[in-house]
Amino acid sequence: MSNNSEIVFEKERDFSDKINITFAFVIQNFKSFFWALLCFTGPLVLLSGIFAGIYQTKVFSKISTSKNESVSVETSQNAWDRIFKTIGRQGADFFSIEYFLTIVFSIIAGALMIVTVQSYLYAYKTQNRQPEIGEVWEVIKGRFWPICRALLIVSVIYIIMVTLSGVIIWGFTLIFDNKFLTGILSGVVVLLMGIFMMYCLITTSLIPSIMTFENIRARASIRRAFVLIKNKWWSTFGLIFIMSVIRMITSLIFGIPAVIIPVIRSLKLMGSGKSGDLIMIFSTVVSVLGSTLLIAPIYVSLVFQYFNLLERKEGKGLLKQVSEIGLNKIDRNEEEEY
Repeated sequence: MSNNSEIVFEKERDFSDKINITFAFVIQNFKSFFWALLCFTGPLVLLSGIFAGIYQTKVFSKISTSKNESVSVETSQNAWDRIFKTIGRQGADFFSIEYFLTIVFSIIAGALMIVTVQSYLYAYKTQNRQPEIGEVWEVIKGRFWPICRALLIVSVIYIIMVTLSGVIIWGFTLIFDNKFLTGILSGVVVLLMGIFMMYCLITTSLIPSIMTFENIRARASIRRAFVLIKNKWWSTFGLIFIMSVIRMITSLIFGIPAVIIPVIRSLKLMGSGKSGDLIMIFSTVVSVLGSTLLIAPIYVSLVFQYFNLLERKEGKGLLKQVSEIGLNKIDRNEEEEY
């Protein structure tokens, strides 16, 4: 399928241009783009939404039941024993198999969402047209595991950083007897680690684009991300922030039923039992599916930010244009000879 207007990737763009080209791309390729997302991430998102809905109905049922249970206040000790036993029972229900399945499917769907967006734009750029589902799938097969490994490495690094912060704070509690001093030092550690992690989080957001379009390994892509983002961290942060705000506002449309229906059930304005549970599960699925798909434009904007940074650092798009001008001149000279 031909494009209504050509989307140029390798181009320097200011802040507003990056947002405009993101929505221009999404609108221009709306049907093809979201159909690819639904085909590859839809089933996992659907499972995540179903398990989230089942989990929500169980939690709602337990909360409603606990309201009808009275706690004995014969002695303060007996009361606290009853409370701890109740928390233990409810904790087992809250951290149920549905809870963990929701997390697992959400993580996998999130990773596949990133790879699908990257693969679609890669196929679009190489084909210079809207790609077919099969073409996107071919890119996904070659990019999914490498990008997942890179994301796993980054996640492990973040876990190590958080653990290190906890160890340092624990060390302060052992070394210093002054609680005020310990609190101040712990606050400084949390603040500094938070700033460092935020810097790394924004920087590593470019890794999927780097790995997709340059086809390099995880470690090389991490190093390259820090090179590309140099002096442009704030613009990348601002882009992610604005796109996230837009996503949050638009996702409210899908989240409204999932918020209203539990309230209606708690006021007993809607039938209980299986019919009420099915309605709650359906509203949760709609909310999860809508909010997940609306993350896609954020990843699209990061692709254009990657090419913006690439052009500013290396000027590959300009060099390509210059070489094309040279080829055109050669072609014209050959035609004149004939």
